Amino acid sequence: MTRCGSFPITAGNTPADRGLLAWAYDPLAAVNNQVLVSAGLYLIKVPVRVPALVTRIYIGVATAGSGLTAGQCYAGLYDAAGNRLGVTADQASAWASNGVKAMDLTAPVSVPAGNYWVALLSNGATGPAVARSVGTAIGNVGLTAGNYQAASYGSGLTAIPTSIPMGSATASSTALWAALA
Repeated sequence: MTRCGSFPITAGNTPADRGLLAWAYDPLAAVNNQVLVSAGLYLIKVPVRVPALVTRIYIGVATAGSGLTAGQCYAGLYDAAGNRLGVTADQASAWASNGVKAMDLTAPVSVPAGNYWVALLSNGATGPAVARSVGTAIGNVGLTAGNYQAASYGSGLTAIPTSIPMGSATASSTALWAALA
């Protein structure tokens, strides 16, 4: 069985088969969804196997958010040291409808092979419900702070931070799905 990060992938179903660079795990394993709680940062580990130019982040919104605050809903890309490499424009309008969201970074980011984290920040009355796998603690089994597959960081945030102390991220039992292109 082939693996992508800590999740198995179906034979013949790799990120490249779908025109993607990398993903957190096979989207067929994203069998549920999670409402993003306002003002907290959700972190999704995405292993990149070869050097790449990242221009876009993908997520799946199962249920639209409502009353989202303009200028306070973003996706970002972070390296293993917690440095923000890229950020999208505000997603308040995009996340107010369901479907696959292709979110362009404001500038392309050249990355070497390694682990990266997609960060999601939503503010407003009700956050979007984002695609995720089954919600159990086993998603982070064997991993330590700073290297979690699924994590969260902070509260009261209105913007994507320029850096995150990855060792301060809290393990999450909710493994959201994201991909890079």
